[in-house]
Amino acid sequence: MVGELIRLKLTLLRRSMSGQRAAQLVLGALVGLFFATGTIWLTGIETPAASVTGDLIAVALAGWMLGWFFGPILFGSGGADLKPEQFALFPIRPRTLTAGLVGAGLIGVGPLVTLVALVVLVVHGVGVGGLAPLVAPVGIVLTLVLVVLLSKVIVTARAQVVRSQLGAALSGLLTGALMAAAATVWAIVPAVQLALDEGFPSAFSLVVRALPSGWALTAVEAAGRSEWALVAAGLGGLLVADLVLAAGLARLLTRQVTSGKSGGRGAKQVRRTPGGLLVKWTDDVRGVAAKELRAWFRDVTRTNFLYFALFYGLLQTVTPMLIGANAMLPWTGIVVVVWLAAVSANLYASDGTALWLTLVTPNGERADVRGRQLAWLLVAGPIAAVLTVVFTAVSGLGWAWPWALALSASVLGAGAGAVVLVAVLLPVPMADPRQRGSGAWDNRIDFVQVVVVLALMALATLPTFAVLWLSASTGSQAVSWLAVPVGVLTGAGSAWWFGRLAYRRLGAGGAGLLQQLRTGRRQPGSRAEADDSEYSEDHAAAAVQGGPARPAMGWPTVVVFACFTVCWVPLLAQGVLPMILELTGSDVKSWFLALWLPEAVRWPTMIGMVLLGLVVIGVGVFVARRYDVRPSGGPGGRGTGRSLGQQVRDDVKQKEQQRNRVGTGS
Repeated sequence: MVGELIRLKLTLLRRSMSGQRAAQLVLGALVGLFFATGTIWLTGIETPAASVTGDLIAVALAGWMLGWFFGPILFGSGGADLKPEQFALFPIRPRTLTAGLVGAGLIGVGPLVTLVALVVLVVHGVGVGGLAPLVAPVGIVLTLVLVVLLSKVIVTARAQVVRSQLGAALSGLLTGALMAAAATVWAIVPAVQLALDEGFPSAFSLVVRALPSGWALTAVEAAGRSEWALVAAGLGGLLVADLVLAAGLARLLTRQVTSGKSGGRGAKQVRRTPGGLLVKWTDDVRGVAAKELRAWFRDVTRTNFLYFALFYGLLQTVTPMLIGANAMLPWTGIVVVVWLAAVSANLYASDGTALWLTLVTPNGERADVRGRQLAWLLVAGPIAAVLTVVFTAVSGLGWAWPWALALSASVLGAGAGAVVLVAVLLPVPMADPRQRGSGAWDNRIDFVQVVVVLALMALATLPTFAVLWLSASTGSQAVSWLAVPVGVLTGAGSAWWFGRLAYRRLGAGGAGLLQQLRTGRRQPGSRAEADDSEYSEDHAAAAVQGGPARPAMGWPTVVVFACFTVCWVPLLAQGVLPMILELTGSDVKSWFLALWLPEAVRWPTMIGMVLLGLVVIGVGVFVARRYDVRPSGGPGGRGTGRSLGQQVRDDVKQKEQQRNRVGTGS
């Protein structure tokens, strides 16, 4: 049976090597081989001590293990993976199913590039000498099985864990930590460079080798010193860890296969609690706000995004303290609010077809939009206030008080308006809440929504930033305090104006929005939309006949992914952050290109970097809107070359044709 599952995985991979899927696999293989080659290259770096090379390898191996850990969280388990629930009706023992899934998991691009990266143990073992090259292959096999088992456990357990508030908090912490580390590499690199020059602290070396990813390295180095007890401990620890993970995976598989989507949990009994303040909110706007507040703290989808924004903002501004840069601390609350707005801009789609309740309520659009805005402000406002006050005080930067207060007020109002406007204009259809099986994992973040929210918030804060710029240019502290009321006014105006646009759009096109949330295609309400509808119908007909819905290959996905990955480097890392450091008079230069240039060309360089980042974002948005680059199989995504709406319409047409054939007796 194990061999059958492995052959099934090979068949799935072979048949998925076409179109967009093939482009994604090739791109993933090239990126993985690049990092694998970089891991092996670490053995050739000149370091002040031999132990530093081992520390670098240990860090790299820990990165690979974390990649297998975070991969399922960020990108899913992959379209060609075998899912345990597919074997629920087969008489397969849990141990056999576990062995088969692990064996199938060793087939693919990920395990291949990881195997190449683990060759660093052999290369390092040759340098160590002794019998280390003979110990390294054993460590490679055990480590590869370890990371694959770890990934399988995460994939299997996430649907059960994330349903709780604790699981949502943990997933938000892990995702936020990974993205914050990528965004603050400019602060991490100098610390690493210092370690390369002077060596890592002994405690750091001990920690990176104590991780399971470092046990094989420890065994290889111990073999070079003929410390066989430590060799046995390292390899034996890996073997025990593999067996423990395999046993845990077997239990999880048994629970998942026998319990279905619910993850083995029974229906949760809702217990009535005494009425509080929210019970008294019964008018139009406050009634919607009360409902939204309950959703924010009961729906693990929203809870996950709330924790993500919180941890991401905290880590992004605290990490620069590694190099003594405290200029980022006052902006903690602002960063949290900005990203909370960016990831929560799919409010109406997250509620599914419950929108019809609003549409059948007379004049309910305005109350619904304003209530959602009020609830969002009640969630984000206290967080922004506490983080701004606390971290500005901790930073000890007196000049930052008016900056932090003014920008916090401005982004709060802009965020409250942007989330509802984007939710109405650019919804991403998804399954109804009652049909979701994995809570937060079903609500994917759409890049276009994120970019549009960030753009709206940036435009709304321009007046406030202009006053702050004037104060920095004139050196007047009094002018900077004038930015606080300006920020309050612009924030209130943005919330009112964006909200007004949202409820007017909802009132005029609510039926089309409901149609889009239900089928994935907005009901045509204009000539342009009607033309687009005819275009979609033609391509849907082509899809029924076996032709592709769009003549696009995998390059649009590559372009969009590259644009939204690279754009933040010129926009934020080389544009906005150097501007803040230049305005505040900070001495930190790090890897900011503009700060190393003469003063006469610093500002033109920073402005050029911001414009370059915006151009890259524009290219990504254009390609994303022109081509359907969403993952296959997801809500609103492409399946066999068709969008969700096209799939639904095609299924309806096929059923009607079947009924007609039955009715006519043909």
